[in-house]
Amino acid sequence: IRNWMYVLYSSHWAACIFYLIARLEHFMEGSWVGRALERRESLETESTIGRYIYSLYIAVAAFVGSVGDNDFYEASTPEAIFMIIYCLFNIVLSSYILGTVTMLMVKFDE
Repeated sequence: IRNWMYVLYSSHWAACIFYLIARLEHFMEGSWVGRALERRESLETESTIGRYIYSLYIAVAAFVGSVGDNDFYEASTPEAIFMIIYCLFNIVLSSYILGTVTMLMVKFDE
């Protein structure tokens, strides 16, 4: 459960930062929010929770490594910088999770 909490916590904060970057750039046309607005006109009138869910989707997609498949690609320098930092952090977090799971398996094997 602790490992899941780490993933949820990091995904939550990444979602908030991705949305903040898009908002500070006034949801420019090439950003992931701008592309979502083109596909889903309802995102403009979507509630804050709906926008958060979409931001969380982007963060989780980045965590599992499916970034670059039409949903999200960096359209600005701040998005690219944060994506680099987030991906590097995800490598460290994934390594930690893999290490703890391996340690648990070794303990159960004894």
